[in-house]
Amino acid sequence: EIGFDPLKDIDSITIAAPGGGDMEKGLIIVAGKFKADKLVAKANEEAKNNKDKVKIHKAGDKTIFEVIIPEQQVPMFMMIASNNTILASNKYVTTFSTQHQHCDNNPIST
Repeated sequence: EIGFDPLKDIDSITIAAPGGGDMEKGLIIVAGKFKADKLVAKANEEAKNNKDKVKIHKAGDKTIFEVIIPEQQVPMFMMIASNNTILASNKYVTTFSTQHQHCDNNPIST
């Protein structure tokens, strides 16, 4: 459906977090071969069909998906940055402020 096989298409997963257990400032970078347009279309479809689980935010020309994960206290924010990179964090500002220096529609204050 979206042409994605994680065993073949993911080259690396990098997890970065500060010391001291402050996981709210963590960042996950998934590098590989993605069909960004198909992933974004599928995520938009999920947001339309599951508004209580997936919300959409904009950062410039990129779409940020806020995903509610069952039994997690905080949502996960994900951005399909390109055909080679997916960014994820449990805090919107941490994940995307470095990717987009200014964001007109930032749902979390800094």
